[in-house]
Amino acid sequence: ACLPPVTKLQKIVAAHPEWAGNVEVIAVSVDADPASAKEVIEKLEWHRTKNVIASRDDLKLLNISAIPVTIVLSTDGTIANMAGSHAIQIEEAVSILNQGQASKS
Repeated sequence: ACLPPVTKLQKIVAAHPEWAGNVEVIAVSVDADPASAKEVIEKLEWHRTKNVIASRDDLKLLNISAIPVTIVLSTDGTIANMAGSHAIQIEEAVSILNQGQASKS
């Protein structure tokens, strides 16, 4: 169920080289079998995102109950935008966040 959103993340990051050093895209796997998740990451060459593995309990601690979910955080860790991965416009959310942070400088 999460293959299409993570594949989309790879394409988004590739399309935005200007994000390098300013935006980090993290894909979190909640697969029951971490070894299997790592296999998929390698097989599909998902190297444009930082890939981490968490448990569903970890997500519950963050009040995340549905996956896939996309969260856009500011540099201070504030959630700037959070929505289902199929609903959020990542480029737009990052652009708005970057504009807001630039105006604070």
